[in-house]
Amino acid sequence: MDASQNWMLCALGATLCAGVVVQLAAGGVAAWRTGERRRRRAERWREAFLRRVEAVAAASRARDVNAPPWEGERPMRVASVVDEAEGLKSFYLTPADGQPLPGFMPGQYLTLSARLPSDAADATAPDDAKPTVRCYSLSDRPREEFYRLTIKREPADPNRPGSKPGVFSGWMHDHTKPGDVIACKAPSGGFFLNPADPRPVVLIAGGIGVTPMMSMLLTLDHLRSHRPAHAFFAFRTPDERPYDDDLRRLAASNDRFKIHLFYSKADGAQAERPPSSDAAQPTESWGERITVNALSERLPSNNFDYYICGPPRMMHAIVPDLLAWGVPPDAIHYEAFGPASVKMAPDDSLMERAKGSVVRFAGRDCEAVWNGEYESLLELAESLGVPLASGCRAGNCGACRVRVLEGKTATTKPPGATAAAGDCLACISLPEGPVVLEA
Repeated sequence: MDASQNWMLCALGATLCAGVVVQLAAGGVAAWRTGERRRRRAERWREAFLRRVEAVAAASRARDVNAPPWEGERPMRVASVVDEAEGLKSFYLTPADGQPLPGFMPGQYLTLSARLPSDAADATAPDDAKPTVRCYSLSDRPREEFYRLTIKREPADPNRPGSKPGVFSGWMHDHTKPGDVIACKAPSGGFFLNPADPRPVVLIAGGIGVTPMMSMLLTLDHLRSHRPAHAFFAFRTPDERPYDDDLRRLAASNDRFKIHLFYSKADGAQAERPPSSDAAQPTESWGERITVNALSERLPSNNFDYYICGPPRMMHAIVPDLLAWGVPPDAIHYEAFGPASVKMAPDDSLMERAKGSVVRFAGRDCEAVWNGEYESLLELAESLGVPLASGCRAGNCGACRVRVLEGKTATTKPPGATAAAGDCLACISLPEGPVVLEA
């Protein structure tokens, strides 16, 4: 065999070997692609399964919403403090014991308790200071690692001469830092969205009322819910709007979410600016407030569940207008912190039954006849100089819980906090006949 034949055989062998290598490589690539497809399919199945489990767990929590995941107060460590917007800070709380945090229903709140200094400039309180209690809505979706609260620094009310800035919110803004520990009750509250419910929703918020709505949106997004959601959020200016990155991401990545931002305080140029219309971004309207007319112009119908949280003036305007628009009362859900809660239909019969009732405070050995001048037993106690503890003044935090020694009381609204048998929440309770309170 001459050299030319040897060369031809070598070339042929090399070609055959190259073909085998190519086939093996192609087979390997095909096998890798098949494995990758299976892995991705398994990961998608796993994520969908976990979302279903989480939705079922959320539905279970909705049924057992009055059963707190822990009793009493639990120490929480401040992990981070983030400036969100003008006058707003987010506080990330982690469990001091290192154990996972239980879930909650989006829209619920945490009750914080702290001994505060009498002087706002001081960072520490005297040992004999009584705890101050406040409720703040959770502003993120449920996570095992942390809870997030977004707290507004409450200024003095310009319409009330002599009023003071918010003591608790000011202390949180000025003195609370990473590493601090604060006492916290379990998530609670009857204002929440059930993620397992398929009905489309409209979320309406004004100012700091956006916090529970963000928890609802982020939860629906995390669960990849097919539930349509229209969010209407009102602020005075863009500087007061938190969660800018989240709002833009939600609008861009989820075509079931429509986010509408309203700014009531606008200069001449801003007021003349037309509403933005980019479907992949939140729409912005300048010099306009959220009204039922604004909702009707942007919604396909009124056939939604409505969740509302905002200042009393906004709440008192929107809730009656929704009813007049034909929205059923059971489709309207609202949260109003503070004494000016919205009443869908004031129950005058409670006030009438309470009139003439003798209310006695056993600890102070004083009594008064209920004449309808006050809206709650708490207000009556304060008028008599009886020192009852209080916090939210809306039946949410439980700070005003007091023992009923004799007689019966009635509540003026569904409570967010639970009261043990034989107790009442003085801030939302009226007497039903003669009553004796342990205070």
